[in-house]
Amino acid sequence: MYVFIDKKSKALLHVANASPGDEREPSAFFDKYDPQTMEVGRAIDQFVPAKFAIKKGIVVDLDAPPAETLDQARARKLDEIKLQALTQRGAIAPDYQLLNAGLGIYDDDRVQQLRNTVNAFRAEAERLEALVAKAKTVADVDAVTAKFPTALVTAKPAPKSRSKSG
Repeated sequence: MYVFIDKKSKALLHVANASPGDEREPSAFFDKYDPQTMEVGRAIDQFVPAKFAIKKGIVVDLDAPPAETLDQARARKLDEIKLQALTQRGAIAPDYQLLNAGLGIYDDDRVQQLRNTVNAFRAEAERLEALVAKAKTVADVDAVTAKFPTALVTAKPAPKSRSKSG
């Protein structure tokens, strides 16, 4: 979509629909186009925003929300991680099974599997939270990906190694 405005008043003069990739000259879309008095911009979407400007030939929405800050990206990513962890853990070990384990309905092996699974999810979430906290840019935050378990964890997680100084 091409948008034609008056250079001085910034008044909207003409809007011409164009297919993506149609790179004809502006005069092909508006026969009264005058490059001396008019500015032309290409709108990415098929509408003209209520408040807009033309910058480097592109129609820019002036009411568009500002770019996401690093703190906002971190908060968004942490929410995504929590939701993903709860959803995926719930598919493997539903809440009712955790309650049953707590009530002593399951045998010790089953309880241990559930405990190991919950602990594995918790450990992965903590690892991801640390990566998000260390991220320096929004792109770094978005690059953090989870590797949650896909089945019940049967083996006890390996203990964290402690180095001996001496």
